[in-house]
Amino acid sequence: MATCHARIIALLCLHSLLTSDPAPGQDQRVSTRPTPALSPDVCGVYLWPGWRPETMNRETCSLAKGAAIICSWSALEPAEGRFEFERQIGDKLREADKNGYHVSLAVWTSPNEITPQWLYDAGVPGATFPERITPFKEKKHDRFPYYLDETYQKYFHRLLERTGEYLASLPVAVRSRIAFVEVCEGATGDPAPYYGRKTADFWPEPLDKKYRISRARWSHYRRQAWNKYRSVFQNDEIHYPLLVKSADINEQEFAWCLNNLPAIGSKQALFCQYYQHSGSGERLALLNRTRRAIRNAGKSWFTRGEYDAQWKLFGWSTRRPEQSLYWTALCAANAQLDIWQVHYEALQLEKASMAVEFFNRYAGHRDATRAPAAFCALRQGLDAADIRRFPEAKFGKAIRSNVQRYSKIAESYSHRGAMQGDPKKAVGGVMLNRQSEDYNDVGWDILPGNYSRFLSQIRPDETSIGWWHKGPKKSVYGRFARGFHVASGKDAMYFRLADDFLRLDSPQRLTLRVVYLDEGDSSWHLSYHSRDGMKKAIVVTNADSGQWRERTVAVVDAAMQHGGLNESDLILASSGGDTVFHLVEILRADDSTKH
Repeated sequence: MATCHARIIALLCLHSLLTSDPAPGQDQRVSTRPTPALSPDVCGVYLWPGWRPETMNRETCSLAKGAAIICSWSALEPAEGRFEFERQIGDKLREADKNGYHVSLAVWTSPNEITPQWLYDAGVPGATFPERITPFKEKKHDRFPYYLDETYQKYFHRLLERTGEYLASLPVAVRSRIAFVEVCEGATGDPAPYYGRKTADFWPEPLDKKYRISRARWSHYRRQAWNKYRSVFQNDEIHYPLLVKSADINEQEFAWCLNNLPAIGSKQALFCQYYQHSGSGERLALLNRTRRAIRNAGKSWFTRGEYDAQWKLFGWSTRRPEQSLYWTALCAANAQLDIWQVHYEALQLEKASMAVEFFNRYAGHRDATRAPAAFCALRQGLDAADIRRFPEAKFGKAIRSNVQRYSKIAESYSHRGAMQGDPKKAVGGVMLNRQSEDYNDVGWDILPGNYSRFLSQIRPDETSIGWWHKGPKKSVYGRFARGFHVASGKDAMYFRLADDFLRLDSPQRLTLRVVYLDEGDSSWHLSYHSRDGMKKAIVVTNADSGQWRERTVAVVDAAMQHGGLNESDLILASSGGDTVFHLVEILRADDSTKH
C-alpha cells in the first residue's frame, strides 16, 4: 500500500497539480473552494448492501437519502441473452421514485454464484483458488471468471451495453433517480480481480497459474472497462457520474480519470467502516492531495464508502454498536465523504438516527458559505509513530510491530481511560485493526486530533487534555473527549470558524450547541464573537448527574470574524473546576432543529 501511495504522489507532483497541504491531524480541509460532483440533496446515508424495497422504505428507514441497487450478473442475465432488467432494476427505480430515494447502481460480475454458469458453459475459463475462511467464518473455494479471456469480455461489454439501453428507455423521472454508477470490473465492488494476498507484480495466484493476472495487465484491463462504462453511461441519452475503486490505483489509471471523466467518483471505505485505524493519517493526507489535483485539473469529485457487516462481527463493535456507528459517522464527516452506504441492520439500532442525522447534515457540503453547520468533535489520538510526543527512550523502539510500545503509551494515559485491549490487532493493517476483540486506543499513524468540518480547535493539546471511554457506557458520546485541567492552566478552549462561513451583510442567526459531561459541581461558559465583541451565550453549573448533557442557544448577532482571544470565534472557558466535553457545533438558524 505504501508503494501505491508513493506512485500516486509522484504522479500528482509530475503534473504540477498540488499545492501545500496541512499536516495530518487537526484540520484536513482542502483550503480553496471545491466543486461538488453531486448535489448535497443527493448525498448522505444510503441503504446497503442490496436494496429490498419491501423491507427498506420510508416507513422503516425515514432518514435515508438513498439506496444501493446491486445486481449480480447471474440475476440480471440468468440465461444467455435473457435479461431481467425490469425485475432487477426497473421495479426498484420506480420504488425509489415513490420513496423519494436516490440510488447508486452497481452490476457485480464475480465471484462464485454472482457469475452465471452459462458464461463458463460458453467457454470462459474459471480461475479457482484454495479454500479460504471468510470474515463470517465460512469456508469457500472461490471461482472467478478469467477476465482477460476474449469471450468473457465480449459478453461483459454486451451486458453493459444492454443495461445502458434499458436505462435510456425509462421515463426521465425514473432513470434520474440514479445518482451515480459504480464501475465494477473485478470481484464484487472491489478493484481486485481475485481475493487473497497479492505480490508486488501479481494479484493472488489461482490454482492454475495460467490464469494469474499481473498488475500491469490488470491495469490495462481496468482502463478498457472504464472506457466501456464511459461510452455506455455517459452519452447523449444518459449521463451518470462514474465511481471508480481508488484502492491500488496507479499513475496511468489516475491520469485516465483526469483526462476522461468530468466528475471523478472514488470509493473511500477506510473512513467509514471504522474510526480508529492505523495509516489513517497518511491516507487522509493522500486523499486531500488527490482532491486538490482533481480540482486543479478543473474536474469535480465525489466519494463513497460503506459500513459493512463488521459492526456485528468483532468485539469492539458488538459491545457498543451504536457508539461504533456514531463515531464512524464523525470520522466519515471529517474525511468529507459524500455517500455513506450503511448496512440495513445497523440502521435498525435504537440510536442509529443520531449517526444518520449527523452525517446527512454534512454530506456533500464542501463550500463553507453554503454549509448548514460546522462542528468539532473533541478527541486526542495516541499515535505510536510519533517519536516526538512518545520518545523511544521512554516508550521503546518506534516500529509498527512493537506491541510493547503501544501498551506503554496506553498505560501512560490509563488514568484518563485509555486502554489497549487487543494489542496484537493494533499493529497490523486496517483489516486486522477491524478484527479487534476489544478497544485499542493506540495505533500507528492514526489521526492525532479532533474530527471537524469548518470549525477547528486552536492549539488543542496546549489548552485541553484528552479522555477516553468517559461517562455512561450506554452513551455514544464518551468514546473520546477533551476537558479542562485548571491545575495546569488549561482552563479555556478556543475555536475558529472557517473564514467564509458567515457574511456580514445580513443578520447572522445561529444556534450554538455544546455536548458536555455533567459531572461534579464545576461551572463553565461559552462565549462567541458578536458584532459587539465577545459575548457569553451559555453559562452552566454542573449538577453532577453523571450523564452527557446538551445545551443549545440561539444568537442573532454573530460576527465570527476571529475577534476573540487567539483569533477565536468561540471560547469554552472554566468558571470554576474541570469539565469534559464531547462536541461543539454551530448550526445556521434554519437547521437548528436538525440534531
